[in-house]
Amino acid sequence: MLKLDISTYEELAELVGIDRGTISRYFRQERRPTTGAIAPLCEVLEVSPETLLIALGALDKK
Repeated sequence: MLKLDISTYEELAELVGIDRGTISRYFRQERRPTTGAIAPLCEVLEVSPETLLIALGALDKK
């Protein structure tokens, strides 16, 4: 996020169109992203779905 000059979950939430609390829960690994949330998060964060899911703890590293 910092590489993209996104400093808060609130900023990311606005860019992605997902509630800030939900984004926070994804990053704290309290909740896994829905299939509908993966594409917008990947687009804004400029990462692959695999990279995103590994970072959020929803997919094991290879």
